[in-house]
Amino acid sequence: MTEVGTLSGVGNSIAVLVGCAFAAILLNRMAWWNALGIGLVLGAGTSTFWSGIAHAPKDVAAEGIWAVAILGGVGVGIVTTATYTLLMRYSQTGVQPATDLSALRGGGNLGMILVSALATMVAARIGYPGTLISGGLLALGTVVLVFLYRRTASWVRMAAQE
Repeated sequence: MTEVGTLSGVGNSIAVLVGCAFAAILLNRMAWWNALGIGLVLGAGTSTFWSGIAHAPKDVAAEGIWAVAILGGVGVGIVTTATYTLLMRYSQTGVQPATDLSALRGGGNLGMILVSALATMVAARIGYPGTLISGGLLALGTVVLVFLYRRTASWVRMAAQE
């Protein structure tokens, strides 16, 4: 079991790094919003597939599980890189110093800890499939909010300009 955990952790870390590199390519070829959207859709999609895997794990080949894990890690890398790109561009506008963004990132880390605890509690109550579906729906909702908000946020438009 230790070997499985090690392999899974290393594999996910590599997938996230690949996602970061892929995000750099995307950000050079398309608008920041579109790159972020691709990462969020990958996250929502893999959450949906994880739900299916949790419902019928014996019906899924190991290759399918690896594919979902890799795509999820790539999505995380894309979202992380796209978000930091926007934050750094925003700090370059002079409206907000970059040090303030460090505090924001610290809050993000605290949020991840709290969400992990909440997800564990929800999984204990409704099971993994329901938790994964809920996560996928939240990710899709985030995609919708990002695309709606981008039309009204003048500082984001200014910072995201190519």
